[in-house]
Amino acid sequence: MLESPGTGTAKSGLFSSVLTSPQLWLVVFLCLLAAMLIYPVSLMIGPMYWDTFIYLDAAGRISQGQTPIVDFFAPVGPLGYYLFALFEWLFPNGNPLLLADWCILVVAAPAMSLILFDIGPRSRIIAWSLLAGFMIFAALPFNVFGFYPYPGVEGFGIYNRQSALLMYLLTTAVLFVDNRSIRLVLFIILTLALFLTKITGFISGGLVLAFAFACGLIKVRTAIMTAIVFLAVLGVWQIYDGTIGYYIQDILALTTRNEGVLLPRFLTATSHFTGVVIAGGLLALYLIISDMKDGAGRFVTRMTGSTIDGSAFAIHRDWLWLSVLLFAGLFFETQNTGSHAFIIVLPGVLKIWLNNQGRQRVSGAVLALLIAFMCVPIVGGLLHKAIRTTAVSLIGDNYALENRNLGTIGQVIVKDVSYKRAERMKKHYEENVPVTRRLSEEGEMQSFLLYSEPGFQTMWLMMHDELIDAIEAYERENDLTFDTIFTLDFTNIVPFVMDRKAPQHVAIGADPFRAIPPLDAKTTQAVRDTDLILSPKCPVTPAILLLEQIYRPALDGRRKIELTGCFDAYILDTDAPAQ
Repeated sequence: MLESPGTGTAKSGLFSSVLTSPQLWLVVFLCLLAAMLIYPVSLMIGPMYWDTFIYLDAAGRISQGQTPIVDFFAPVGPLGYYLFALFEWLFPNGNPLLLADWCILVVAAPAMSLILFDIGPRSRIIAWSLLAGFMIFAALPFNVFGFYPYPGVEGFGIYNRQSALLMYLLTTAVLFVDNRSIRLVLFIILTLALFLTKITGFISGGLVLAFAFACGLIKVRTAIMTAIVFLAVLGVWQIYDGTIGYYIQDILALTTRNEGVLLPRFLTATSHFTGVVIAGGLLALYLIISDMKDGAGRFVTRMTGSTIDGSAFAIHRDWLWLSVLLFAGLFFETQNTGSHAFIIVLPGVLKIWLNNQGRQRVSGAVLALLIAFMCVPIVGGLLHKAIRTTAVSLIGDNYALENRNLGTIGQVIVKDVSYKRAERMKKHYEENVPVTRRLSEEGEMQSFLLYSEPGFQTMWLMMHDELIDAIEAYERENDLTFDTIFTLDFTNIVPFVMDRKAPQHVAIGADPFRAIPPLDAKTTQAVRDTDLILSPKCPVTPAILLLEQIYRPALDGRRKIELTGCFDAYILDTDAPAQ
C-alpha cells in the first residue's frame, strides 16, 4: 500500500526533529568523550602538565582508604578528587589529564540535560547556542590565557575549569530556565558542586544568585528550599566523617596565608583579560545609554510567575547584569588566572542579544560588534589553542615519551625540540646540582617560566621513570620494600605508579608559598613514619628548598642516599646503610 503524503511528511518531520534535538547531541557528545577515555590517547605535553598528577595522588590515597580533606590537605574541595577516582576506575586506560578535565561531567552533563529539557521546546536555537558553549568548554583541555608560546594541553587550573563550567550552567539556569522544579534542582546540585569543588567558584556563583534574588528572578520559597537542602546535605556529610568542618578550616587557613594579595590579583586578572574587560565595559556603557534613552533595560522578559516590585525593577537592567557577571568572573579569575572564568558571561550576553533584537539597524550593528569584541577572546583563544595543538600533534616532528614504568602518566607527545632539551637539561642539572642549589638559595628560579616549559615537564617524567627503576633495584639489593613513599615536590606520583602508600596528613599540590599549612604534630609524625622520602635535584628550586625546610623536623635522624643523579632519598636507619 502506498503511504499517504501526509504520513510521510509527518515521519520525515519527526525524524528531522530527533536528529536536531540538542539532548540527542549531548548524548552523542558524551559518547565521543567516553570513547576517547576507553582507548589510550596521548596528548601533547604543555604548560604545568604536572598539575594533573595531583589528581593521581588523590586517587591513589582514596583507593587506600584515605579521605580527602580529613586525611590529607588539599588546595580545593573534595568533589573533583572523588569524581577523578571514579573515572580512573571506570577508564583505566584513559589519559589522566582528560580524566581530570572531564570527570566533572558526572555533575555537569545531567545539569545541562535538565536545562535543555526546559529550553528546547521553547527555542531550539537558544538551546543549541547554550549547548555549543557547554561542549566547547567542557571538552577542550586548554585555558583561555596562554602561559607558554609552544602548543600543548595544559594541566594548570583544572579545578578552575571545572568550577567555571558549573558557573556557566548556574548562570544559564538563572537566566533561561522557567520550570520552577527544574530550577530548584539545578540550584541545589550546582551550588553543592561549586562549594565542594572550589570555594571561590561558589562565591562567584553566589553573587549571581544573590543578584537574581534581588531582581525578583528567584522566589523566596526557592531560595529557602535551596538553602535548606544545601545545608542538610553538608550537615549529613559532616556527621558522617567530619569532612565539611575540616574543609572550612582549610579554607580559613588558606585565606589567612593569602590575605593582602587580593587587589594585586585583581590587577593581574584584569591585565590578562584586558580586551574582555574593556569590551564588556563599553557594552555596559552602550546599554546604559540605551536604557536612559528609551527605558528598555529589563534583562529578562519572563517573570517566572512572580511580580517584580519597583525596587527590583530599578536594578533589573541589562547593563547591571552584565556588570555583575563580569565582576563574578573577574573575582574567580583572581585565583589561578588564565582559565575559563569569563564563560559565566556568555549566557548573559546571549540574553542581552535576545532582549535587544528589536533595535534599529545601526544600534543592532553596534551591539553585535561590542558583543563580538567581548566574546571572541574568550571562545576564539580557546579554539585557536586547540586547533594549533592538534595540528602540531599530527604533522609536527614529535616524540612519544619512552618510559618503562609510568603507565598512563606517560601517554604524552613531545615536540622534538622540547624532547632534546629535556635530555640535555637533565644531564646538565645532574652535573651541576651545587650550582642550581646555590641559585635557589639566593631565591632565584632557573627560569620564570620553568614549570610552563614542555621541556621541563618532559624531563620531570623522564627522571621519575628512571627513579622507579632505581627504587626497585635498591629494594632488590637490600631485600626490603618501601611501603610508604613521599616526595618533597609539588606532587607525589611515585606511590600511585608503584602501587605503594602515601603518608597521611600531608598536603597534595604542595605549593609551599601559599598552599601548605603550618606543620602540626600528626603531620610531622606521619612523615617521620614514612619509609622513603624523596628529594629532587633536577633542578633544586626555591620551592624544594622551602619544602625541605618545612618538613625538616620529620627528616632529622634519617640517612641521606643518592638513588639517581636527579634524586636523593632520606631513609630510616633500619632500612639500609648510607651509600
